[in-house]
Amino acid sequence: MKKAINILMAAALLSTCAAAPLSTFAAEVSVSEAAIPSCKMKMIELYTALRDPSENLDSKYETAALDDVLTQICGDYVATCSYDQGYYLSSYSNPRLLMSPDRKVHIIHVIYPEVVVEMKEGAEFPASEIEEAVTSNGFKMPKIQSDGNLYRISDCYSKEYQFDVIMDILQKSSDVRSITGHLAVYEDTANGTGTSYGTIVGSPSGMGISDESNKELLEAASAFGFKASKYNAQSGVIGEYDIYLGKDSEASEVKQYEMLKYLSENGYRYAVPIAVTELAQESCDVYFCNISYPVNNVADVRRAFAAENVQLKGDANCDGQVDMADVVFIMQSLANPDKYKLTDIGRENADMDGDGVTVADAQAIQSKLLGLDNEESKQTVEQPPTAEDAGFTTAGGKRVTFGLSEALRNAAETGAEVAVSPKYGTDYNYEYNGKTIAQYHKEWDEHDSYYEKFAQIFKDGDMLKYGEALYTTGAPDGTKWSKDWYDTRVAFYGEDFLAKYIVDGEFLRDKAEADQAEFLEEARTTNHCYTVLHEAIDACNAEKMQAAIPQLEQQSIRWEYANGGKDLVFYVTAEQFEALSLDNVSSYRTAATSPKATDMGMVVYTHDD
Repeated sequence: MKKAINILMAAALLSTCAAAPLSTFAAEVSVSEAAIPSCKMKMIELYTALRDPSENLDSKYETAALDDVLTQICGDYVATCSYDQGYYLSSYSNPRLLMSPDRKVHIIHVIYPEVVVEMKEGAEFPASEIEEAVTSNGFKMPKIQSDGNLYRISDCYSKEYQFDVIMDILQKSSDVRSITGHLAVYEDTANGTGTSYGTIVGSPSGMGISDESNKELLEAASAFGFKASKYNAQSGVIGEYDIYLGKDSEASEVKQYEMLKYLSENGYRYAVPIAVTELAQESCDVYFCNISYPVNNVADVRRAFAAENVQLKGDANCDGQVDMADVVFIMQSLANPDKYKLTDIGRENADMDGDGVTVADAQAIQSKLLGLDNEESKQTVEQPPTAEDAGFTTAGGKRVTFGLSEALRNAAETGAEVAVSPKYGTDYNYEYNGKTIAQYHKEWDEHDSYYEKFAQIFKDGDMLKYGEALYTTGAPDGTKWSKDWYDTRVAFYGEDFLAKYIVDGEFLRDKAEADQAEFLEEARTTNHCYTVLHEAIDACNAEKMQAAIPQLEQQSIRWEYANGGKDLVFYVTAEQFEALSLDNVSSYRTAATSPKATDMGMVVYTHDD
């Protein structure tokens, strides 16, 4: 007998878990004309095969990206709920409900057994840094196995405190060559779903249909055949929604897929009540695929450095200035918070009206840049607050990691010494080989911007080719964007870039793919601006470490170099640390005195120099 289960889920606040099509989390790979192969497997066979690191499945994983598989199964899909769309390591299935253009709801299961990290030749895997970051959150290290310069990571239990922390470290490392997530995907065909047209939506202001800023949403709902009303939640589980979109009995046609796509693309949190039957599934068609993550993301490093030094209203990406890049970054963070993360300082900067980060903040910044507001255009630079921020606290009057704070507390009781490493903020005026670090940053930003434009144009090109009709009359398939979102996307690409690939109302996909390949090949074969940037930063840090040595010796503190000379390590008691005085240090953290660690689930790494 079929058992119906109500799987209505609550969406998180817009600023932390906004709507986004699942395709935004996958690699930017076009779907091949040929069908992606699948394997007919029994469920027990599938889970047995995925139980251990899967060298024998590598070639299968490389066949397609996650978006390829989901598109083959569902067509041009959209999620039926904006909540919890990210993926992280798990040996259990991660169910998702996707709606295809024919309004069919597909029950998709995604299993994410491992991440494979390829290090540069001779580079050391950042085991100690990962261990410190993960264990400071109270979690143990996941399972890691090494094979030459390949490292397989599996068995995470927390997305926020294990997987996200590890990925952040790896993506910022200049020694990481590639990061690839391996996934197994199958559609549950044994069970059925039932859904109404009803959709609940949370407006950014929380004021529902009475808020003037929701006027465009309500107009779009009406155009898609929906009638909006206040939603009086009877349960705290769904209390964050304040608008109910129901089928308009007077409408000639109701387009639920298009309605959800509109909500997704414009950053709304939403959910559709769906009932799913519960039957055991014995076998399935399994697709092995991948997610390719961007690496060497110096933009995030730049934002982290900037966040420690200045706070600027409107500066969402913390690069020290307010421009259209901040508008785009806010919209990206709302649409895909797993990929585009606002820092704590960035979130404060982005919140223009004090009620959380929403689309309205992006619009406010854009209006300021266009001179449409009444405030002074010049921004006031303020020093950041000295309160604790994410991952850090205060000890001995200094900014320290939580791990170091705990180590110093323990050392105070025993009198033992603690190995400490200072970290320095970046001096953007520091010159290296004739250019300042700021100039190297600008070169990388330009490269990074082009990389991102190429990555996104394959999604937007087939829509942007319709020009202003996209927000006036709509595309032939019924898709209609808001004017603000259209203007934001055009500003993101720039007129010169779009003019190359959208000509006479057509998207020149072949030309874009050829230019992207040439761009990536040039970056791979030349002395990359990212590499030179980090050479400059390393040279700057080396000078600061050299200046710190006589200061340490004057305070009778012993020291040594670690990590091939890139880190300075000194040894102090808790009392010495409190009295310590060093110039130009932004923070302190515990230092790894050995590259080998065997506790907390960590495996032993060996490396031949």
